[in-house]
Amino acid sequence: MSRVPAGDVSMESSGWTVPGMLLARSLLTPDDPALFQVSSAGGEWLGTTWSGYRQAVATLGNGFRKLGVSAGARVGIMAPSCREWDFAQLGILAAGGVAVGLDPYAVDAHIGEIARRCNFAGLVLAHPSQLDRLGDAFRRGLDFVVCFDAAGVEGVVPLEELLAETNSGGDWNQAQADAPATIIFTSGTTGEPKGIAYSHRQMCLAAAAILSAYAQVGEGSRLACWLPLSNLFQRMINLSAIGRGAQTYYVADPREVMNYVRRIEPALFIGVPRFFEKLYVGIEQVVAQQPAWQQKVVHWAWRVGDRRAAA
Repeated sequence: MSRVPAGDVSMESSGWTVPGMLLARSLLTPDDPALFQVSSAGGEWLGTTWSGYRQAVATLGNGFRKLGVSAGARVGIMAPSCREWDFAQLGILAAGGVAVGLDPYAVDAHIGEIARRCNFAGLVLAHPSQLDRLGDAFRRGLDFVVCFDAAGVEGVVPLEELLAETNSGGDWNQAQADAPATIIFTSGTTGEPKGIAYSHRQMCLAAAAILSAYAQVGEGSRLACWLPLSNLFQRMINLSAIGRGAQTYYVADPREVMNYVRRIEPALFIGVPRFFEKLYVGIEQVVAQQPAWQQKVVHWAWRVGDRRAAA
């Protein structure tokens, strides 16, 4: 068995579950910053410590159980990337449920098909208006709907209400290592979306593999969370951040990510191929507008970079 780097969460200590990783991390570095999100008022970063993260998840786990989430129950989450998304995801998992991400930027038909296939016990949404994207028959079959912004909306539970409940403590993590943690669906562009279930153990193993590949990401390193969290890639990076104690900075609007990168200064930046293709084209266009001597310097630097990357 490979040695766990100093400061990393031992998967054995986590019980090979996602909430168990958070619990283990919060015991290692309880007062260190874990999550950052831009405030809606002043635009400043608001932080959450690892102990605060664990407390929120433990409270939500108990809250979701009271709403009827039990082992294997599937709950959909549709919202932009934010701290509350991860709170809800781990809370569902701690209750023994299965968290299924729904891309808020997907077409309604795609979201509806995933909802039909999953037979959700409940939904977690950014706003109650998102219910309009699903049919009345589906909505009537839900046991509950939780929303981030739901003040005064009948039949909808505000997330803040669940977070405000008193946590009795005890064994709040009901997740099992080999139970399903999530179901990831294909885009459906070449046919009906197909779902693949991943267990807690599989997700922990993947996080350990990511951490072993990126030694440059250290405890306290900054990472940007900007891809939709329905994307398993982004979720795994966030989970890996728990394993190492890195800080996650949320960017709700993916179109604004490059404006935030300068502020975040991430140790590792991830993206999908199409994003990097568009970024490269944009850089080429800017370079082409510069004087000839500057273009030569840039192209020389690119060639040096290509050789270094290939070495």
